[in-house]
Amino acid sequence: MKFKNKKTSYRLKTPNKTKDSCQIDIEWIPSPEVDEVLNMTEITDDFYNLKLKEFKIYWMERGQKKNNWNSTFIDFIRREWAKEINSKTLTGSSFPMT
Repeated sequence: MKFKNKKTSYRLKTPNKTKDSCQIDIEWIPSPEVDEVLNMTEITDDFYNLKLKEFKIYWMERGQKKNNWNSTFIDFIRREWAKEINSKTLTGSSFPMT
C-alpha cells in the first residue's frame, strides 16, 4: 500500500466557540456534540439527568464565569460515572466494609 503524498482532510464538527466567559444558568443545556460524545459511553439517561442538575446547581452557586461549559460538563460526568462504577464494583466484591 502506498500512503505517501496522499492527504485526507477530515473536518471535526465542533460547537460554536464562545469567546466571552459567562455564568451558567438553570436554562443551560449541553450542546448536541456533548451528547454525541457521551452516547459513546455507557452512561445512563437517568444518571446523566441527575448529574446535569447537580452540575448546574453547583456552578450557579459558585457564580464562576467560564467559556467552556461543555468541556467542564464532560469532565465532570465522566469523573462521576467512574466513581459510580467503582463504588458498584467495590460493594459487589468480597472486600469487607468498615
